[in-house]
Amino acid sequence: MQEKRKTAEGRSHGYQTERTANILLYSADKIKNIVFDLSEILMPDESYDLFEIWSGKTLEKVRNRFKSTVDPHGAVLYKITCTDKC
Repeated sequence: MQEKRKTAEGRSHGYQTERTANILLYSADKIKNIVFDLSEILMPDESYDLFEIWSGKTLEKVRNRFKSTVDPHGAVLYKITCTDKC
């Protein structure tokens, strides 16, 4: 398992394979608008499905990066799956 942390923006990620990753974005004391660069953990210039695990919602397809708003003292857990031939 690979793990990266960047506390300034409040984000981390955990489990990943070539085609999928689970990413946890979190916030401390204020609303955070976090832009996550998928090329940090997955293949660049590929199309990915974005699924919010805790709400059960399938969100938009993303490429290279996505933006998420996280409430104060909140967290969002995403599953990102490759839709192209990764």
